[in-house]
Amino acid sequence: METTFQHSMGDCKGFGVILLELLTGKSIEVSRIDLVRWVRSMVREEWTGEVFDKEVRENELQWAFPLLNIALLCVSHFPETRPTMEEILNKIEEVMDEHEQHQERFASKCSSNGSNCDECCSLHKIIPETWDSPGSNY
Repeated sequence: METTFQHSMGDCKGFGVILLELLTGKSIEVSRIDLVRWVRSMVREEWTGEVFDKEVRENELQWAFPLLNIALLCVSHFPETRPTMEEILNKIEEVMDEHEQHQERFASKCSSNGSNCDECCSLHKIIPETWDSPGSNY
């Protein structure tokens, strides 16, 4: 049983790193940076919007912030605070369902008033629970 627990925690952290790579457009193999540390420092300095890859910023910023929260939970410094893969799946499904509902709700409003949709596409904030600690170097 303990082996299964440890295996799922590793899967969770690995998944979090992959999700961070997708959101940032940075590969840890190519860039050789500590991606988790870099993202956490950007969030801590309130430059969170700068974390995202250009394609994400231009096209899908609505779901990027909630997915970043999920990724940060997955790579938590403390393994016991990481979610299970089942919890991760449920959270991602919630994000995508909410995004879909948001798109449907505001599609007609955004297209009818000719705006660039700023008022109906508010950015999600990074939730403090995804930080390991306020003074963490990670």
